[in-house]
Amino acid sequence: MQIDARLDLHGYHQHEAFTILENFISHSRQANKRCVLVITGKGLHHMAAREQREGVLRKMVPIWLNE
Repeated sequence: MQIDARLDLHGYHQHEAFTILENFISHSRQANKRCVLVITGKGLHHMAAREQREGVLRKMVPIWLNE
């Protein structure tokens, strides 16, 4: 399936990303785009602690889309 539009949310804070995503989905729908790609990133990596935390956007974007 061909991707009709892409949105890269790298570097945005949660409140900014929500507004941008909301506008992107709205405009994509109005333009009859059927397949869109939303890139969230992987989250923060803490090398010293050797821990990986899931990014907030990676967690929240699916929740927002389901709402």
